[in-house]
Amino acid sequence: MTAHYRHYQQITVTLTAGVYHYKLGLTDGYGPYVFSATGIITINPETNAAPTFSLSPSKTVTVPHDGNPAPGTALSGVVVNATDPNNDSLTYAGQMSP
Repeated sequence: MTAHYRHYQQITVTLTAGVYHYKLGLTDGYGPYVFSATGIITINPETNAAPTFSLSPSKTVTVPHDGNPAPGTALSGVVVNATDPNNDSLTYAGQMSP
């Protein structure tokens, strides 16, 4: 009578997004490695939904009269209401043009 032993082994690797070709080899300790089945592992990149945002309405600000004929300045700003469906942290950037 011949007994056959079956062993199940999970091999875990950490991979970045890409396509990987593999070949599995094994030995029972009495001989060389036997290479068998080959396969492909495809790791897709993570999905990401774009953040959404809205701005406060446009507004008009007048430079206060300070008695100096040189061009003056006024303080203004906008309110941004932003959300990210993936709960990622957000970085804000703005550009101004005349």
